[in-house]
Amino acid sequence: MDYFRFLRDHAHEPLSPGRIKSWYTFSEVRQNWLGFTVDGNAGHGLGRNFAVSLHGALGSLLRNIGDEQITSSSHVEKLALVSNGVGRDTISDLTTNLIKHFLLRYTSDFAVKHVSEGDRRKVPVARAKFNYNMQTGLLHE
Repeated sequence: MDYFRFLRDHAHEPLSPGRIKSWYTFSEVRQNWLGFTVDGNAGHGLGRNFAVSLHGALGSLLRNIGDEQITSSSHVEKLALVSNGVGRDTISDLTTNLIKHFLLRYTSDFAVKHVSEGDRRKVPVARAKFNYNMQTGLLHE
């Protein structure tokens, strides 16, 4: 929820093309099959329309995200309320991108434990973790 609080705290600021790309757009993580699919996992990811809708909602409808008083925890599925077309697939794409660092660490730990060294390699993964000081995603290897 830290990421949503960060976005919420900046929702009053203008939304530049750079911020849309850096903060709000996420590609489909094709190596993941946790989402909703009928015939493949080459979905659309989260683009400009989602970015603009979410930015607006964080300044109004979702202004208390991460600090809810009614429930004991935050619910990311509330993001489906920001605009038409935001549903389970979009939410799963977003969630996967937000937990990408955890998934990479889990996969790496598993590989070290169960895969021989000759069959392992390091693979760079873009935007695996968000740096709040630099306000951008970081490469993970």
